Amino acid sequence: MISSVIHLKVRDIHIIITLILMLTSWHISAQLNLGVGFSVGSGSFGGNNAILQEYNQSRASELEKPYPKLNLLTGVYVSARYKVEGLAFELSWENLDRNISSVLLFDDRSGMEDELYYSISTASIGIENHISRYGYGASVGTRLLRLKGDILNTDAKRTIVKGREFNTKLYLLYTIQKSRLISVVLKPYVQIPLGNYDLTNLEDDLSPFVTSQNRESAPFIYGLTLLFYNGLQ
Repeated sequence: MISSVIHLKVRDIHIIITLILMLTSWHISAQLNLGVGFSVGSGSFGGNNAILQEYNQSRASELEKPYPKLNLLTGVYVSARYKVEGLAFELSWENLDRNISSVLLFDDRSGMEDELYYSISTASIGIENHISRYGYGASVGTRLLRLKGDILNTDAKRTIVKGREFNTKLYLLYTIQKSRLISVVLKPYVQIPLGNYDLTNLEDDLSPFVTSQNRESAPFIYGLTLLFYNGLQ
């Protein structure tokens, strides 16, 4: 179960491999590096998890499988970085996502699975300081939360929550491998929210099994990004 949670989607892996191949064949200025990689992040989604926990308790007699807590997300990271000596400026985009589900079992032995689709996309600009293989940096950006649910008897999805807030990120850098073709960098980070997401629509969507309390979420996300940059760092 743990391995299935952290396993990147096949779509994400295909995107990463394709972009890495593009980077290795693209010759541009030595001071400009394009990066692609994948991220894993664990966050504090207190308001969201409180809503799901209340739903699980209200329907405990019917739930064959309750909603798990939302905590771990995985996804793709892409960036463009301009480096001058030990100083660098980076534009980046990251998308972390996770799907969670519950299963209801009724008295007639029929059942129903409900799935929730979470996506957190972050666009940011940052500044970094590099000292040999090591470095550190900070960025500011906007973070878009999208939460969707199933439409019964179709493959379509409906939007439950969509909200944007500002955030800042603090991170460290360690270059694992340097070469003229490609360099590999580890980037542990923490995202700090500068606003809240309104989860009222999620409460309404799960009504009457969840009470309306106008709950919000301001997730701190701690994680690790593995990046592949073209060219020598």
